[in-house]
Amino acid sequence: MSYCRFCRTAGALGVATVLAAQASVAQVRPPSISCAVNDSNLHLDLFLPMTFEGPVDKGGLQGSLDIHHYKVTKERRSWKLDGRMPTQLWYVGNDLKLRLTLVPGENLIDLIIDTQKRPDAAVHTGNFKLETGEGVRVTGRIECRAG
Repeated sequence: MSYCRFCRTAGALGVATVLAAQASVAQVRPPSISCAVNDSNLHLDLFLPMTFEGPVDKGGLQGSLDIHHYKVTKERRSWKLDGRMPTQLWYVGNDLKLRLTLVPGENLIDLIIDTQKRPDAAVHTGNFKLETGEGVRVTGRIECRAG
C-alpha cells in the first residue's frame, strides 16, 4: 500500500517538475531575435518578434535576404522576409536554431541558422546553411542577438 502512495507522490512531483520547467523556459524567452550576415555570397537582416503565447508574433519576420551567388537566377536573389513565418524555431537555454523555407516545391530556398551563446558572450554565434533548388549551397558564420 505504501508503494502506491509513493507512486502517486512521485508521479505528481514529476508532472509538477515538467510544468515548472516549461514555465521557466517561457519566462526567459526574449522579446525578439535578430540575425545578420554580410559576406560575399549572402546578405541577411532578420528580425523576429517573440511572444510568450507562441513562437512568434502574428506579424512574423521582418527583414531581407539577398543571395549573391552567381548560380542563383537574378529573379530569385532578393527576398523580402516581412510577414513570413519560420518553418522551425528552437530557442532553449543557450541554443538558438531557426529554419526558413521561402518557396515550396522544386524551387526551394532553405535557410538553416544554428547558433549557441557562450555564458560570457552577448551574442549567439554559429553557422548558417542556405540551399536552393538550383543546387547552390552556401555556408558561413552568423551572429544573432536575443532581447
